[in-house]
Amino acid sequence: MVWQEKEDMHKQLVEASETLKSQAKELKDAHQQQKLALQEFLELNELMAELYSQKQKLEAQLKDTVAEASKECRLPEHIADFKQQKTS
Repeated sequence: MVWQEKEDMHKQLVEASETLKSQAKELKDAHQQQKLALQEFLELNELMAELYSQKQKLEAQLKDTVAEASKECRLPEHIADFKQQKTS
């Protein structure tokens, strides 16, 4: 009877040990996946910041270009105004 209880307890101990090993492996794998996901997130975040910075620069350049083009479009008007003022 005692021998049977001892064997049952040993069997439970082995099963518990196997379960713990399996859970430890799953936890380790999950932790590794989390680290990889975090690394990927950080890389994407850095890329996003770079793209946002480029977008801001391009928007500023576009604004300057539009302003310059707008001035050039009005240049004939300014020349005509200047000529008219000169003849007046």
